Amino acid sequence: MADIKADTNKGLNPDDPVVVWEEDDFSNLGLDKYGIDIRDVTGETKLDKYFRLFEEKWEKDYKKKKNHAPGIVLFLDKYGGIKWYHPDDPSIIVTADGAKLAWHSPSGRARHENPRGHQLRGLLPTFDYNKPKDEDVMLTFIDEALFYRIKEFYEDPQNKLVYAHIKLVYPEVPLRAPRAPVAAVTGESKEDDALEPDTPLPFQEDNAGP
Repeated sequence: MADIKADTNKGLNPDDPVVVWEEDDFSNLGLDKYGIDIRDVTGETKLDKYFRLFEEKWEKDYKKKKNHAPGIVLFLDKYGGIKWYHPDDPSIIVTADGAKLAWHSPSGRARHENPRGHQLRGLLPTFDYNKPKDEDVMLTFIDEALFYRIKEFYEDPQNKLVYAHIKLVYPEVPLRAPRAPVAAVTGESKEDDALEPDTPLPFQEDNAGP
């Protein structure tokens, strides 16, 4: 529960208190784990986040380790709050969940097409944390198609000013436009257990630069 430090003053009617909120009240709500940046409301300057548009070495090491807590934290730290356009409807913005991953466990022939491993939970604008519904979550593979969608979103002129703190780090080989939707769910996918947002990172690449 957030520690609210609002002041209560008397309004026009002495019997009706007026609550005056401080900026610190908003920063203590803990919404960052849901991909909600409260600094968009308060106007506070955001620290630059360098996002690498490619699969990093630690991702290759951990993507198939289902219950490896340090790996899960690193995935959530990198992708939580990152946005992209819905592959079927560019007017819809999808936001990566910063609290949970999904686990893809295919069977049969699907194992060759989409190997088991972690997936992102892409939250649609209709998603409600108080009443979560499966239809409001788009399970998304972490692959070149996703990186292209992310690149497309943050390079869009209408987003550059709002998300100027997101600095894209490009791969050596240019990304190719995807031919198929990002979220091609085949087989069984389950949510990973949520981790506390303050889970310590025993090791993590420096996110202060490319």
